[in-house]
Amino acid sequence: MSITITGTIQRRDIGMGAWALITEEGTTYEIPRSADKKITPVGAKS
Repeated sequence: MSITITGTIQRRDIGMGAWALITEEGTTYEIPRSADKKITPVGAKS
C-alpha cells in the first residue's frame, strides 16, 4: 500500500526531536528515524 502526500518537511522539538511532514491542509505526519535520509532536509517540499 502506498499514499501520496504533499507538504513541507520540518524538524519538531518533540521529546528528543522528530522530523515531520506538514501537509498543505495542516495535517502532521511523523517521519520515522528509519526513513531514507534523502527526504529529510528542513524545508524540503515533498
